[in-house]
Amino acid sequence: MVLLVEDDPDVREGLGLALRRQGPDVRAAGTGEAGVEELRESRPDIVVLDISRVKVAGVPTSDVNCPQTA
Repeated sequence: MVLLVEDDPDVREGLGLALRRQGPDVRAAGTGEAGVEELRESRPDIVVLDISRVKVAGVPTSDVNCPQTA
């Protein structure tokens, strides 16, 4: 599963559609805060993060502590 964090709704929709066409399940969040919440709940395989625009800056967001899978 891919988690997409992007504040621009048009970019989020377009990129989400492009990713889905390749096959993975895609969940999207429009803010850094929502992205962190979704990250903790869904435990994605990969995160696509807009590091320049989300309210929670990309670098600190990437340091969010999430439990590891067994």
